[in-house]
Amino acid sequence: PMPHAPSSSAISACRSSAAPAARRGGPGESSPAAPLASPPNLRGVRTGLRHGLPALLGALKVQKRAEAAGLARGGEAEALARLRDALAVPAAQRDEPWLGSLLFEAVELARHGSLDPESALRAASQAAREEFRRAEQG
Repeated sequence: PMPHAPSSSAISACRSSAAPAARRGGPGESSPAAPLASPPNLRGVRTGLRHGLPALLGALKVQKRAEAAGLARGGEAEALARLRDALAVPAAQRDEPWLGSLLFEAVELARHGSLDPESALRAASQAAREEFRRAEQG
């Protein structure tokens, strides 16, 4: 199966898998009625992002907010594994949702490496323009 950006079912699974750990409490806690941890603030992940935001920057902001809300999707190794899985999808199955998840995972990998994906793509585009200009000049 192809990995995609976190779906609502993935968010639900993340929340439900984190909930039992939050309910257990610390060592030596004997109270069976330990307070439940509040669920992640998903509203903060979804709101307040400008619609005109560049897509890579928007993905980066969503990922940072999700992590801050307790919806971490793993570290750099997991992001790299998901990116490799996306790259292994057969050509006949590649479509816009596939490309979107590929780009989302590339942003995730950049974030874990403290790299700015928007600046990186801008620099790569500039380098390609320069290469094309040199090729045209012969």
